[in-house]
Amino acid sequence: MARAVHRPQAPRSKYNHRLVVAGYRPPAGDALGRFRMLPSELLVKGVFLGLVFHAARLLGLADHACWRELGLLVATSAGGWVAGALVTLGRKRPGTIGNRLILGLLEDGWLPQAGLLVGMGAGILAFAHPVGDADTAGWLVGLTVTGAMLGFVFGILQQVPSRAARLGVGAALGLLLVAGMGLALGLWGPEGFTRVRPAGCVVAGLWLLAAAILHTGLVVASQEPESEAELGCVTTALPGLGVYLASGAAGWGLGLGFLIPTLAYLLLGEGIAGRIRLGKLLARARLNMAAGNWRAALGCSSRALGIDPVNPRALADFWRLTSKLDTDELLADTKARSLVRAERCLEWVGRRLASNPGPGGLAECDRMLNLVEKLDPPLIPQAEYWRVVADLHAGRAGEAAERCRLLLQTGEGQVTGDNPALQQARRQVWLLALAWNDRLRPEVAEPLLRQRPGALLEAWETVEQALEADPENTRLRTAWRSLVEQLDEARHGPLLEKVSPAVDWRRVEGLGVGMLEDPNRRARGCELVRLAARANPGTSPSSLIAVARALQSSGDEAAGIDHFRRAVHLGHRQGPANLAAEDRELYWRAVKYLAEVEEHRENWPEAARMWGLYTENDRSGLETLRKLAELHEKMGDPAQALRAVEKGLLYSSKDADLLERRERYLWSITPEQVQQAPETFKGIIDPSFCAERARKVLDSNQSDPEWVRFAEHLLRLALLVRPDHLPSRQMLGRALTRLGDREGAVAQWEKVRADKPSNWVEGESDEAWQRANQALGDAYLEMGRYQDAIDCLEDFRKSSKSGANTLFKLGQAHEGLGQYRQARKHFREVEGFEGNPLVWQAREALERIRQAEAGPPG
Repeated sequence: MARAVHRPQAPRSKYNHRLVVAGYRPPAGDALGRFRMLPSELLVKGVFLGLVFHAARLLGLADHACWRELGLLVATSAGGWVAGALVTLGRKRPGTIGNRLILGLLEDGWLPQAGLLVGMGAGILAFAHPVGDADTAGWLVGLTVTGAMLGFVFGILQQVPSRAARLGVGAALGLLLVAGMGLALGLWGPEGFTRVRPAGCVVAGLWLLAAAILHTGLVVASQEPESEAELGCVTTALPGLGVYLASGAAGWGLGLGFLIPTLAYLLLGEGIAGRIRLGKLLARARLNMAAGNWRAALGCSSRALGIDPVNPRALADFWRLTSKLDTDELLADTKARSLVRAERCLEWVGRRLASNPGPGGLAECDRMLNLVEKLDPPLIPQAEYWRVVADLHAGRAGEAAERCRLLLQTGEGQVTGDNPALQQARRQVWLLALAWNDRLRPEVAEPLLRQRPGALLEAWETVEQALEADPENTRLRTAWRSLVEQLDEARHGPLLEKVSPAVDWRRVEGLGVGMLEDPNRRARGCELVRLAARANPGTSPSSLIAVARALQSSGDEAAGIDHFRRAVHLGHRQGPANLAAEDRELYWRAVKYLAEVEEHRENWPEAARMWGLYTENDRSGLETLRKLAELHEKMGDPAQALRAVEKGLLYSSKDADLLERRERYLWSITPEQVQQAPETFKGIIDPSFCAERARKVLDSNQSDPEWVRFAEHLLRLALLVRPDHLPSRQMLGRALTRLGDREGAVAQWEKVRADKPSNWVEGESDEAWQRANQALGDAYLEMGRYQDAIDCLEDFRKSSKSGANTLFKLGQAHEGLGQYRQARKHFREVEGFEGNPLVWQAREALERIRQAEAGPPG
């Protein structure tokens, strides 16, 4: 689609700010959308190019200069176009002959187009073919079909959205036509570029230039728009090759031939296709108006405004037509009604009211606004706004104020239901009452701002949006400052928590920070910063910190600490990592300060919370975690104290104080607490540490029962956190043995034996399983469960830590079962361990077995 032509905006008055109708979309099938060309016109233009190049080939290959044939061919072609144009006069249209003729060309263009093709075809057959070669008929058919296909390609390119792409492809097609024509004339070929030209090349060049002019006649007579693809192709092929052939130049003529039409095309400006389309629509609108066909004129002017919404001629025509039409007649005519847009009528009124239109203009505006209300009732609020402007121009300030109040009221008395047009009208009225009209401010704006807290937020958002478009406007800046001065924390704060207007809170924040240095304005500055932080999650915590310091310097310590808390809450909500470097540093200082204050007050929970926040700081270090552990210890929360200790041990694993604290806190945590929330303690209690610490206790035979009970406690905590931790369960069996609970120990070892590790890579689980087998074997042997003892000891025998002791106990177990052969085998294996004290016991066992097998003496 051709780009709309830029036009200067109409003069702007203080009442004429930009009109935007939210939610508007052009209806389907509107001529303001993408252009669509009729296939018949595309084929006509393609066939035209085919006939042109066929005639150029015939004239260019002639052995003499065919000046007579050229003149006759141009005459028949132009005559056919003129004859078709004259036929259009047969249509019954009022007006002068000239108007009828031009309107006929624009609306019945198929007649001159058909006349041009018929005249050109007849001229070619009558005058060009006699000078051609033997295969002129075949070339005629081939080039005509090729031209028709080219017209079809134009139709495809018409739908390409990119103008540059359409122009580039059109130029490429033109170059292909030039190349093909050059080959047909023998100007270049396999032997390369040649300067030898047939005698008729100059005549062929003049014919191509004449064809370019005839193509203009096709463009004028076409009802649908041209695109850059077609125009780029034609301006490259016809004038370019025509100049080259007609110039008679040898080398530079080719470059000149392409340079001249290209420069001419580019100098016509961007959107040439749209300009041509716009010009024809404007001409049709004027001619139809002159002929009294107002419906056709209205349609043409409406489509022209779709191409260029600010075109003064199109606007003038549209206004003249709609102002003369009877409203009831227009509304009764469905087709005519579809051509009149309520939005466009509003734009008209806005432009008319940009300056003082006078009594007559105000009457026309009132009539147009009545039409808008009937055409599109949802736009009634917009129409009411422009009536306000009209009342101000007419000096009816009281009526204007009443209309403004109705538009700005909610509930009963509002003009219509809440819709985008009403919202836009309210914004415009707020701007009018706050910035553009001094009388409406005290009568309309100020009373509403005092009565309704939400009105200030709506007005403020409107002024902010206007400031974005015109940041240097003094009236808007003054209105903004007056609204900010009316902000009240008690009235507007609760509203800001529900919905915050889309305004730049950084301005409010900066304004409030700037007031902190002035003792007389400090309270107001604090209030503005608090409101900004309340409404905008992105407010800088440093602003609240500045407020806190200002309050402390004025002697209000409690309020200062409260604002430090607000700053910490805001920074935590934003995330310290998302803060700027300076803000982040101030945030951490505020957190540490609050932690120290609460610790001094002995408010342990709040102090612990602040120190917990401070641990997220990369610079917090080990001492912060130690302090956090102390605070949780004072609160009687060993679990959280242990969590801080575990984090501290990551910094220093050999810190004696932390190690002592860890054991103390673990002793303070009860199994019942862990059982209630095992997931909570998974990151706190380390089963590996518990098992290792218990092993050290149990390996020491000097440990008193209290230490053994401590080991048992650790192991039970570890198993509550991780029931599948085999080392802890195996150690728990040892602890229970030391405490005299043999049955409990056997039960723990049996659970370990039942949970055999699937991975036999050496590790703590495998070793614990083997140790459990060894302990179970000893226990079963003492309990007389010889077969169970054999099973356990045989599994333990596979361990590298088994030895003579395991073999001796296997022998004892088999002896107990009366399996003397197996027992003898194991005792003899023990004898292989020279120097082992069990060797003597094994020999005694062998003698005992021998005697048992021999039976009693006698």
